Amino acid sequence: MPPAADGVRVTGSPAEAVGGAEVVLTMLLDGEAVLDALRQAAGALPPGALFLQMSTGGTNGLAPLARFADEHRLRFVDAPVLGTKVNAEKSELTVLAAGPQDVRERAAVAGGALDLPYLRLKSELILADNYPASFTVAAARKDAAAASFAGFDG
Repeated sequence: MPPAADGVRVTGSPAEAVGGAEVVLTMLLDGEAVLDALRQAAGALPPGALFLQMSTGGTNGLAPLARFADEHRLRFVDAPVLGTKVNAEKSELTVLAAGPQDVRERAAVAGGALDLPYLRLKSELILADNYPASFTVAAARKDAAAASFAGFDG
């Protein structure tokens, strides 16, 4: 069990976990698992909360998550994590974040609190400001942004 001294709070349900939260972070197997957890937490999700979806499940599950976020007035940021177990152990994961421009600062602060230095919503990493219409474009831009970020120009 995680130590309480590290600020970890163990809860019995998704609803209990998100109650009163300013930031809701999910890092589950895929979009379907995230949507299931969100549905269980729906009654406790505070409107206006920043929803950082950090699962690496591809673009297929994004539209339902964006709709859910919109219906529950959450500020949605898709922020999949890239890296290996070794990267994670060294705190060297890369996060490609995409979301509305007006949540950039909140997302960066949340990323800093999580020791994720690469969680930056800068213009070169913004992939889709208009959810859910841009998911196909976002997938292509995400690949291009990752390549550019890694230094591949050609």
